[in-house]
Amino acid sequence: MPRSLVSFDVDDKEWLEKKSAETGKSMSYIIRTAVKKLRESEEKSFDSLLTQTSGIWANGDGLEYQQRFREEWD
Repeated sequence: MPRSLVSFDVDDKEWLEKKSAETGKSMSYIIRTAVKKLRESEEKSFDSLLTQTSGIWANGDGLEYQQRFREEWD
C-alpha cells in the first residue's frame, strides 16, 4: 500500500488522536475510511446526477444545436 504524508490543523490532529483512542482504530485506518466514504459519496452523487438529467434535452439533436449556437461566435 502506498504511503502518504498528510498535514493537519492542530485541532483536527487532536480530534483524530482522540477518535483513534476511543475506537481502538489507527489514525491511518480512520483516514482511509474517511477518504473511501468521500469518494463513494461523490461518485454516487455524480451517477445520481447523470440519472436525473438523462433525457432532459427534448429539443432535437443536441450536437446540431451546439454547432448552430457556436456558429454565432464566428
